[in-house]
Amino acid sequence: MRPMARRPNGTGSIFQRGRIWFVQYYWRGERRRESSHSEDREKAEQLLHKRLGEIATGRYLGIAADHVTVGDLIDLVIEDYEFRKLRSSAVVEWRARAHLESLRKLPAIKFTTAEARRYVVGRRAEGAEDSTINRELSIIRCGFTLAKQSDPPLVHNVPYIPKPDEDNVRQGFLEPEQYEKLLEVLPARLNHFRPLQHRG
Repeated sequence: MRPMARRPNGTGSIFQRGRIWFVQYYWRGERRRESSHSEDREKAEQLLHKRLGEIATGRYLGIAADHVTVGDLIDLVIEDYEFRKLRSSAVVEWRARAHLESLRKLPAIKFTTAEARRYVVGRRAEGAEDSTINRELSIIRCGFTLAKQSDPPLVHNVPYIPKPDEDNVRQGFLEPEQYEKLLEVLPARLNHFRPLQHRG
């Protein structure tokens, strides 16, 4: 995450999470953060100017839940991995960009259990294994959890996201966080196992 751009007091700020620009401002003494959904800094500047104008004129009503997208949830997960300095953050970001991009603009409130099931069916039709699909859905599942834990919460409900049975799971395959724990205990001479983080 890049440092926030310095601005005069009372004019908010902008910052990056991964490649996406976010804005920060205060409303009724409470901090608000919002994604611009863009890699263009100018789009973030425009959004911040709009929000500050709404606050100044009394037209700002807060961020509605349907403004939070699945893309926002994905960005929260990537930021969390980077914050915790997990080596597998690159794997999570690659997986999201390779397979979850079509869901980015979907309002989080519309990502229901039915939507998750449709995603599973669609990915199976593309030839993806259930173990791979589970790892993709785990990013969204984690994103919902982080969003609800945010202050203030970005979502009010976390949908049930089913996990297909992994009959075809590969022996020895590790989840990203399991891989991180393994690296911590492996002797330095065994670091040639690092390419494992690119599999999946």
